[in-house]
Amino acid sequence: MKNIFLICLGGFLGTGFRYFLSGAVHQWVETDFPVGTFVVNIVGAFILGAFMEYAIARSYWNDSLRLMVSIGILGGFTTFSTFSYETMSLFRAGNTHWALMNIFVTNLFCLGAVFLGIQLTAFLNKG
Repeated sequence: MKNIFLICLGGFLGTGFRYFLSGAVHQWVETDFPVGTFVVNIVGAFILGAFMEYAIARSYWNDSLRLMVSIGILGGFTTFSTFSYETMSLFRAGNTHWALMNIFVTNLFCLGAVFLGIQLTAFLNKG
């Protein structure tokens, strides 16, 4: 029961962070491309990669806290369902080039961000 509560609390925090960052990006960059969701997913992928590498390397992170951050906060923060919906909306609106670009760049950059997060944490753990 404790883990469920912590995951829900983390989700509450993560969705608030997502709303704030996505909104800030949308105000800064005006485009039909869903740049707010794109940025949130890259940031979330980087943080998840770095955090999980750190949490695994540091066994003192208990499972409850790891679940709260990885599933709760970052699960609420990242937006794969929003990414999927926005991509389909672009297709339906006839913006095929934006839809395909969204699929390509989101996957490329999110995988790259996870890789960089893991590499950064591995580097910092050596020092």
